[in-house]
Amino acid sequence: MATAVALILMPQAAYSADILGKAIETVQPCKSLHVKQFGASVGIDRFKEAHIETLELSIAKDTANLSTTASLACQTSDNALLKGDVSATVHLDATLDLRGCEILSLDAKIIETGGTFKDLLDPFKEGIVTALKAAISKEIRKLCE
Repeated sequence: MATAVALILMPQAAYSADILGKAIETVQPCKSLHVKQFGASVGIDRFKEAHIETLELSIAKDTANLSTTASLACQTSDNALLKGDVSATVHLDATLDLRGCEILSLDAKIIETGGTFKDLLDPFKEGIVTALKAAISKEIRKLCE
């Protein structure tokens, strides 16, 4: 089992990046971003883009270690009264037991934010990280099926 999972993870970093990209899309990190600005409700709820900036994958015996930094951005709809966007850079570290196909550790944190509504993102950070970790866990588990 460990060899099969390792063969799936190892071929190329692009494949691992694709798993992360799917996880980010699955989370729909922008969906719940609605804030009050100047007395009006503003939805920054349209997914704009995601990029894997760095990806390191190492496998030793039955353990895989993954470390990545990714950025994602959300924006208001085209017909919004107040137009703008937000972005976040997320760092993720994961350790996997390849033999048991188990996630031993998974840590994610938002390390930087930006965009027009940057200051309004703070209340959503924890929820975004929690949802992202859940989606990544789900995508990793799919590899074991």
